[in-house]
Amino acid sequence: MRPFRTLGRRLAPLFLTFLLGPCLVYTSAMAEDAAGQADLDAATSLKLNASSMADLERVIELTESALEKGLPADSESLAKSLITASLFQHGSRFAQALFDPRERTERPAMLKQFALKDLYSILEYDDTLPQVHMMIARLEGVNVGTTITPENFAKGRNAADRAIKLLEEDKPMQSKALVLRAGYEGTNSEARIALLDKAVEADNNNTDAWRLRGKTRLVQGEMLSAEGKLEESQKVREKAVADFTRLLEENPDDPDALQTVAELLGRLGDFEKAMEYANQALEKNPRVFSLYLLRARLYHKQGEHDFSIQDLNKALDIQPDSFLAYLDRAEVNYDKGDMEAAAKDYGKTRKLQANLPSIILQRMMIRSQNDTDKAIAEVEKFLELDELDAKENNRKVDPEFRLQLGQTYTVLKKYAKVVDLLSPLLASLDPESDSTRIKNARFLALRTRADAYLSLGEHSKAVGDYREAKAIIPKNDGVLNNLAWVLSTSPKDGIRNAEDAISLAKEACEVTQYKQPHILSTLAASYAESGDFELAKKYSSQAVEMAQDAPEPDEEMVKQLQAELDSYKAEKPWRELQSEDSESDSGEEETEDQNVEEEKSEEEVLEPAGVE
Repeated sequence: MRPFRTLGRRLAPLFLTFLLGPCLVYTSAMAEDAAGQADLDAATSLKLNASSMADLERVIELTESALEKGLPADSESLAKSLITASLFQHGSRFAQALFDPRERTERPAMLKQFALKDLYSILEYDDTLPQVHMMIARLEGVNVGTTITPENFAKGRNAADRAIKLLEEDKPMQSKALVLRAGYEGTNSEARIALLDKAVEADNNNTDAWRLRGKTRLVQGEMLSAEGKLEESQKVREKAVADFTRLLEENPDDPDALQTVAELLGRLGDFEKAMEYANQALEKNPRVFSLYLLRARLYHKQGEHDFSIQDLNKALDIQPDSFLAYLDRAEVNYDKGDMEAAAKDYGKTRKLQANLPSIILQRMMIRSQNDTDKAIAEVEKFLELDELDAKENNRKVDPEFRLQLGQTYTVLKKYAKVVDLLSPLLASLDPESDSTRIKNARFLALRTRADAYLSLGEHSKAVGDYREAKAIIPKNDGVLNNLAWVLSTSPKDGIRNAEDAISLAKEACEVTQYKQPHILSTLAASYAESGDFELAKKYSSQAVEMAQDAPEPDEEMVKQLQAELDSYKAEKPWRELQSEDSESDSGEEETEDQNVEEEKSEEEVLEPAGVE
């Protein structure tokens, strides 16, 4: 019995000539007598008038029975054509219910399973039908709330490859198969674009190929920008513009293409053309929130603050609770000089979005790829607005915002800014408070400022902050490690303390079960400072071996650890003044301090991927 007999929908006649061939004109008088002939005759007759899923399932059952009982060669060929046609029609109905939003049920995984069962059954009879392979490729790659396993992924990719080969003589269909195959390349932009190039070459009118290539280039451009490869990013974005412009030649009113071209041109700095596309998109789609948000940002970049605010007001008419629109309007009002309006908008944004600091900082990190100082200045606008809103609403300033910004400054190596930002925050946090929230905020602020002091070469201040942080959370391996490191390697005689360093480094190793090479290295440096070079060499050698044996060895870390080991073999303790600007004293070794961990998140202290 076939599944889903109760689907109960009437089916429009579907004549799959490429599958059925002459089977529908078959007559029993033309066949030799065989055991399965009666079932085949019944299946053929029923197929001619099949109008429901149940009819198709009965056709499949009768044909399977006929083949099992035995048929003459000619009849067997017709039976296989009949069953493949019926299975394809049956499986297609499940696929249609899965992909058509008007028909999709709450059982997408089951629909996908039934459709694939039919399609794989077809391959047992005929492996040369490209439409079957294309549908398998589409189904295996669709996410229906269950994990796509590597096996399913490979099946879908192989099905697409098979379809491409079978369609060598049908270029338009081959182009569609290439688009399907490109979807299996994931984040490999180069491979995906190569396949889409072939799709466009096979059929220049395949708009799906143009669109997917344009979107892939859009993502590729963002990634290159994030890596600081601005020139390459610009070239890729220009190609993306060309792809979407080609789509607009086919359909000048394509809203997705109009908006994307406007966004890309804005990022490329061609605001005049960007505005043309944005205006055209809004003329065709006057109630689209994202279009008003886009045009408002284009106006803002050109200093047209009043027009920008007008569009943001329209965006808020469409989506009254959009924190993004309020955040943008706060920034525009700030730049316009209307601090009262800016603070009010910031306050509304804060109420609508609990994770506001992270969102502001994400925007800063994206913008910092082009101009770090400008991006920082833009974030500092919101610090000022937070202070104004806090004063207006009689609340304390947001510590999380400053803590996250401090960590972001650390990533950008703006260590002096870290100190300037966190010092007043620490002064405002009561060290005697029993509040877990206040304690955690103090710990993170002390830890982050200590790392900044260390990077600035201010070891005494770093040690003070690390010790205060340790008093709050005694077993934090990052604080234990960094404090032990500076106590054992500082070139300043008044800072070093071998006994304390060994004790702290041992604690850090115990917390991490002696499995972190950079912490083993700190223990080695502590023993070297005490004059015990045998133990220093022991732990330093372990650190080097562990780093080399990592699944993806960090070459810089290995090089740093080897240099430390060489120093201990020469019975010389390691000296390091980590400083962003200053020179180390007396020709002492100076590096970027691979052993010092920097704080990674507000919630927890994360270990670095390698020695930092």
